[in-house]
Amino acid sequence: MILFQWDMSPPLTDHQGFHPTLDPGELGFDKLLDADVDKQQYQEAIVLLNYAAVHTCPDLSTTVSLLSGYTYRPSVQHMQAIFCVFQYLHSHQNLGIYYTATD
Repeated sequence: MILFQWDMSPPLTDHQGFHPTLDPGELGFDKLLDADVDKQQYQEAIVLLNYAAVHTCPDLSTTVSLLSGYTYRPSVQHMQAIFCVFQYLHSHQNLGIYYTATD
């Protein structure tokens, strides 16, 4: 759901399941890397990433916590870091821990 909101779904893979390096321009992120960072868009990204960190990806919690400290005045570098986190989520969306019921 989070990747869908940022136009990063379905996953970009080749025939062997390899996730190529994502280019911001391919996914529409080129507008996010301009000199002016939209503060509201940055805050929305933090909210989505925080949801992912709390519910599905605890490995993101430190990164999201650090990035959330810049919600008042984000810079281009902070937005690039957000893109890197989304890129990480995109390339690792098929990995996880699965629990099944046993008899």
